[in-house]
Amino acid sequence: MSGSLTTNGGPVNTLTLTHNNIRTGAPTLTSASLFNVLALDPEGSGAVAGPSDAFQIPALIFPIHFLETPNLMNVNDCVVSSPVACNDIFVIDVLASGFSTTDNSFNQNFTYMGETYNAKLLLSGLSTLSDAACAAVLGAGNNGCIGFTTVERQSNTFQASLQIDSVPSPVLEPTSLALFGFGLTGLGFMRRRRLS
Repeated sequence: MSGSLTTNGGPVNTLTLTHNNIRTGAPTLTSASLFNVLALDPEGSGAVAGPSDAFQIPALIFPIHFLETPNLMNVNDCVVSSPVACNDIFVIDVLASGFSTTDNSFNQNFTYMGETYNAKLLLSGLSTLSDAACAAVLGAGNNGCIGFTTVERQSNTFQASLQIDSVPSPVLEPTSLALFGFGLTGLGFMRRRRLS
């Protein structure tokens, strides 16, 4: 995915992620890792030929826990409220990720030419899951987990968007990394300059 955005200009849609939730038997997926890279062309010159030519924010391998729920016909027996059968559950490990519960965003501060910026990733459908959903995936005592659910027998699509601000995020530890880009590379980064 490549495109451009303006600093402090609000989020820009990037990729969409789709989970085709179909009936399956054992064994099923229980976890996954997502490798994420964000490469910026700070001058907006379009001269970036590939990720190695651009300014890169450190990558992260991000753990995802998954539960293929029983495909019950009685939806009243489902862990998560569901219109048909039972929703599958995805839990994203947000520890040390700069996750903000204010807007359910992943944040990573980075420095370019002596100035600190915040890159923010938003994913539609991402929210705090019910205690029952967290316990079903992670075990008892893991309340307040972050993730999303997908409706059985449907294609479930989630929109990712990216925003870069000139104000660093206050939710971060100095060594925190975040989930960024869902494979975004070559995303143009335009910096507004003040004229004297």
